[in-house]
Amino acid sequence: MLLRLAVRSLSFRKQSVLLTFFAIFLSLIVLFAVEHIRAQVKQSFTRSVSGVDLIVGPRTGDLTLLLSSVFHRGVPSSAMTLDDLNAITAYPQVTWSVPISLGDTHAGFTVVGTNTDFFEYFQTGDQVSLSFEQGRPFAASNEVVIGAQVAHALHYQIGQSIVLAHGLGDVSFHHHDDHTLFVVGILAPTGTPVDHALYTSLQALAQAHDSQPKSLKPSIQKAPDTHHHGHEHDYAPERVDVSSPDPTKPLKPMASSTDITSAFLGLANPVSVLSMQRMINLDNARPLSAIIPGVTLNQLWQILRFVETTLQVITWLIVLATLLGLVTMLLASMREREAEFAVFRALGARPGQLFLLIQLEAIALVSLAILSSYVTLTLLILFASTSLSLALGVSVSTSLFSNAMLFNVGWVFLSVLISTSIPAWNAYKSNLK
Repeated sequence: MLLRLAVRSLSFRKQSVLLTFFAIFLSLIVLFAVEHIRAQVKQSFTRSVSGVDLIVGPRTGDLTLLLSSVFHRGVPSSAMTLDDLNAITAYPQVTWSVPISLGDTHAGFTVVGTNTDFFEYFQTGDQVSLSFEQGRPFAASNEVVIGAQVAHALHYQIGQSIVLAHGLGDVSFHHHDDHTLFVVGILAPTGTPVDHALYTSLQALAQAHDSQPKSLKPSIQKAPDTHHHGHEHDYAPERVDVSSPDPTKPLKPMASSTDITSAFLGLANPVSVLSMQRMINLDNARPLSAIIPGVTLNQLWQILRFVETTLQVITWLIVLATLLGLVTMLLASMREREAEFAVFRALGARPGQLFLLIQLEAIALVSLAILSSYVTLTLLILFASTSLSLALGVSVSTSLFSNAMLFNVGWVFLSVLISTSIPAWNAYKSNLK
């Protein structure tokens, strides 16, 4: 009965109620969007690498090594060699190793030089191995595997040829035009930096760098225009058959003096991780650094917690400001509703019921705003999930439902009950007689 009266009462004050509803609706969209994207970024961040016991690179800071090897952001000022890696893998504790070499890009995406062990041992999330959506791993020095977001953003398919550019920026002075690579595999989406990179062999990078540049004129890397099929592109000519490796481009053994950026290590016994890390870090003969990915990821996230907390505080300030607008609207209507309350009292309503009526009006308005914001945000994410994934570098789930979502909704309702107690108490006191 009281709920129906609350809804009817709100309908008689349409203009002020609608303005308040839209204010609450927009503030809740901001709250839910920030919380959802924050949770998705954190989840993607923490699941960027797993199954790797140690990351080894040239002597540098822990965060620098992590950012370059896992997130492909920047390159250490010095390099290590395959000879350094071979010396480390000679230890009986090491069961496998994967070299990583950075320095080239394609259409703004990082190119990673490695070997086929990368697809076997590197894992994401809760030790989920990489899988191929299409194609196979590279098996020749003119083949490349691309991440899911690279394939989606550039509309690449199996068999298309690409040309790498030297350097990690968008502007390059040297394109490796004499060494064309062919796409032979597309990785399944992982929601991690793996999706935003291209993977080729160390031999492919070595051959590309051995070729002489045709021109030193700077050029800007751009994604190919795939919407005009009749136009010839620099990066996406006609596809070729890559069902089997090119026998003229075998993967020959690399020289031990070859420079690499870093390496992933897997150990036979996790207990030996700390001792192996200490052994590498204290080796004066080879100035190398070894980090534990999980520990360094946690350190990096702790640095970013300030930004996370700031966003949460700003979002809740927006919500609280909107709730103050709700309280103002209810207080302003108290004098206008004196006749309404008098009728309720004449019909037998008690002061406590009027107090509850004001609370129910606020709860009904906020409940409708929560439902509307939830549905609207779900639809927005559903239709813009691809664009969000490209912009944020993570896969954004279309499902908003989570424990954090329930926690925020609970806090919103509690805030509404507390803030609307003032106008509800005024209604209670004015009708005690």
